[in-house]
Amino acid sequence: MRTIINREEMTVGRKKENLFEIDLIKGVCILTVVLGHSINTGALEYKPGLEQFLGDWTRFAVPLFLLVSGFLFNKSGVSTWTLAGKLTKRIVPAYLICSVLMLWLRTMWLRPSLGELNWAQIAGMFIIGEALGIYYFVFVISYLYTFSLWWRHWPIRWLYVLWAVEVIATIMFYVKLPWFFPDKPEWFFIILFRHPVIHLLPYLTGWLLSVHYDEIRPWFRRNSGNLIMITLAADVVLMMIIEKLQAYAPHQLLIQVHVYVFFVGFICLGIRWPINSRIIEFLSKASYGIYLIHFPIVRAIQYAYNGRNAMTLERILVPWIITCLASGLIILCFRGVFGKRSRYIIGG
Repeated sequence: MRTIINREEMTVGRKKENLFEIDLIKGVCILTVVLGHSINTGALEYKPGLEQFLGDWTRFAVPLFLLVSGFLFNKSGVSTWTLAGKLTKRIVPAYLICSVLMLWLRTMWLRPSLGELNWAQIAGMFIIGEALGIYYFVFVISYLYTFSLWWRHWPIRWLYVLWAVEVIATIMFYVKLPWFFPDKPEWFFIILFRHPVIHLLPYLTGWLLSVHYDEIRPWFRRNSGNLIMITLAADVVLMMIIEKLQAYAPHQLLIQVHVYVFFVGFICLGIRWPINSRIIEFLSKASYGIYLIHFPIVRAIQYAYNGRNAMTLERILVPWIITCLASGLIILCFRGVFGKRSRYIIGG
């Protein structure tokens, strides 16, 4: 999640500039993350078609955060220790504070509850992001940034080789591997491929795109109108096919295609209509903070508003809208009290 690093920390040879299309993607993605958690309560009854469609459609959010993180990772000559220190200060303090809050909430009412844990188990939860299930992303982005401190010194051709290996491994993961290991539990695939393969591919894609973005951005601008129409039509067709293939391996692979189609469409949208929007800029800069604090808010609203009634579009949108507004207001309040230091407290 490149929410964690300022936009000004750009790649080698790039001027320090605001790229509205990147801010737009980050803003849309954090709103979509909240929407996804407004859908997946795990405790309510659903209309299966609505749940399944929105669940699949919102799957672009996390991969695009990873892609943008790779795009904006500082690849300049700044010293490794300096960069590592900045990243640690930006990620870790807010994560630890919010994790302590989430652990306390899980002892009170937030589900799943903790039960009885010893100190070693609690420490393990902090390391891998299990203080709250969605915090796994902090673990993912932390190890990707750690390896990036090394990768930024690699010749670019070796990063292309690594990217090609990732493409092949991702296809194998979604299409072939379940057939090769039919008796293995889900954790086997998560350990073997989820972290080293699935999370790394969009990150490397963003990294390599950033290297050539100055050259290809004008092409996106010239062809933005046609590309927006093509990606919109392609994504409609993709989603129709995806919903027909729920029980088949290509379903997951096509969702990955949906991710990149969505990315191209929003890149073109942001380039074609670059709006100087304070809302988009706020969402972009506050996306890490919103990610850290929104979950108990959406859960509280869901239980208060939904009960255990059947899920409808209204019962998704109301918690989503209220949670987005409440999260933004909390971050603005912390900024008013603590100024720039608020990013080290709640990430925003």
